[in-house]
Amino acid sequence: MVELLKSLLLGIVQGITEWLPISSTGHLLLLDEVLVLSMSDNGKELFMVIIQLASILAVIILYFSTLNPFSLKKEAKEKRKTWIL
Repeated sequence: MVELLKSLLLGIVQGITEWLPISSTGHLLLLDEVLVLSMSDNGKELFMVIIQLASILAVIILYFSTLNPFSLKKEAKEKRKTWIL
């Protein structure tokens, strides 16, 4: 249960610091030094990659309809603007 809480805290830190103009990876590494997850180094690296991919996936989902020029919700003028973007 403690490992789950540590993982949750790391995920929250990643989610907050991903959008700041500072290194979210650095924050994760520093927090890992304080919390000390009980897993192998390879496991920690995989965990860090997965939570960073989750941040990227969240952005893709959030902005997909805005950046997708083929969206059925857009009018022709909006589709042209998307291509110009």
